[in-house]
Amino acid sequence: ICDPDTGCTSAGGSLLSSDGQQIAGVPLASATSLGDGMQVTLMVLAAVLLVGLGLAPPLISQAIIRRRDRRGGAR
Repeated sequence: ICDPDTGCTSAGGSLLSSDGQQIAGVPLASATSLGDGMQVTLMVLAAVLLVGLGLAPPLISQAIIRRRDRRGGAR
């Protein structure tokens, strides 16, 4: 909210836009964290996905090669 006498905002700092007008930022309250349980769950899920992305392609490749060898196909 702009003070007409000073041209400054009453709630703290402001920025100038490209045309020289003041842009006032309004602070918003937000949750500080997701909670310990949710954070740990997301970290474990991320670790499992990362390991899966690293191990899945070689394992799939080996399974395809073994299946070809059983059928008598060439490599």
